[in-house]
Amino acid sequence: MREISVLDGLSSNELQEVYQISRKRVYQKNEMIFEAQDVLRYLYVLINGQIGVQEDQEDGSRSLMAIISRPMDCFGEVYLLLEKPLPLSAMAMKESEVLLIEKKYIDQMPKLSANLNTILAHKAFRLTQKMRIMMKDSLREKLMTYLRQHRDVQLKRYELADYLGVSRPALSKEISKMQDENLIYMDENGKLWVK
Repeated sequence: MREISVLDGLSSNELQEVYQISRKRVYQKNEMIFEAQDVLRYLYVLINGQIGVQEDQEDGSRSLMAIISRPMDCFGEVYLLLEKPLPLSAMAMKESEVLLIEKKYIDQMPKLSANLNTILAHKAFRLTQKMRIMMKDSLREKLMTYLRQHRDVQLKRYELADYLGVSRPALSKEISKMQDENLIYMDENGKLWVK
């Protein structure tokens, strides 16, 4: 399945118009982009960096719901279109440059709207993939499914534990067992791979 950008297929004039009506913003590591209960006015498009979309828990902790790391990926679009308060927040996981496009301009550009519909379909697919991970009975099955689905993403252990909904000590213990059993290996950069 080919992923598309919200700006795919726009003519050079349309792209120029989008850049004129939008604004670029650089977010520092750990800076909040939006918070739970905000009502969005913008579509956020990642230019570079990495964004964590997370849910705040009652105990003050946060569960990582998604990681936006591919340039030109957008986020916030569902609640922007629904015009409802967010149940999630987004934070820069490292310095990140983001393009902010006001909603009123999306409605005025048919190709932008069509691309957004395709992107929403892709995101629904990815949510289904995450549900498949979460429905696995064992941590080992969750980890193997995750590694097969996300070959291009490298998370720190605490981020991976958060994404899988498990404790970091349990994850570390399972990773060690799986390495001992030659099911997975860690490369020189610390990335886990299925053998």
